[in-house]
Amino acid sequence: MNVEKQIRIYLVDDHPVVRAGLKAMFADYPQIQVAGEASNAATSLHEIPALQPDVVLVDLRLPDTDGFILCQKLKSLPQPPRVMFLTSYGEEDNILAALGSGADGYVLKESRDEVLVSAITMVASGETVWPSLITRSFREHLHSASDPIQIKLHLLSPKEQRVLALVAEGKTNKEIGGLLGVSEKTIRNQISSLMKKLAVERRAQAAAYYVRFSPKPPLEPERGP
Repeated sequence: MNVEKQIRIYLVDDHPVVRAGLKAMFADYPQIQVAGEASNAATSLHEIPALQPDVVLVDLRLPDTDGFILCQKLKSLPQPPRVMFLTSYGEEDNILAALGSGADGYVLKESRDEVLVSAITMVASGETVWPSLITRSFREHLHSASDPIQIKLHLLSPKEQRVLALVAEGKTNKEIGGLLGVSEKTIRNQISSLMKKLAVERRAQAAAYYVRFSPKPPLEPERGP
């Protein structure tokens, strides 16, 4: 097979067996070249600017951060690569969070080899690859937003937006749970979910985004007589 230009990819996955398996598989596809690999986000962020791969394949779970945070940082580089998630997690929340983090594609590890190679080729050429549950109209709506943070805030459910509004007011998890009639653990899980969708590491960052970009001011808690 004649190949005019190889697609240079970089693998970020904390499982060495997975990386070895991918490299062995890509050896059968001369149009794909593995330019580098890392088991964590820190190493990848150190190496990728110099290697300048065309596409970075990122796992969702990494030992030093999650893939959403890494994707956001990669997209902030002076010469950002195309980023595609390659993961075992197919839940809708994870896919939406990946979309909000600026990723260009999302493929499950269980996909056939030719499907993965086709997805890489598409992403490298400037296209996007998403599971069918992310409808074309929804993608177009998100990408028409004027600011990336507005896109991410749109990904939050009404409950998550309500929780974030109360976080922005400085309420603790216990106070928010009392106001909304749910357990503190439920609030903690909801905050973790919305922080993942916003691709932030601290609740203060999430609150700041809400105050700055939400079309409405933080909601006042309901008060009794």
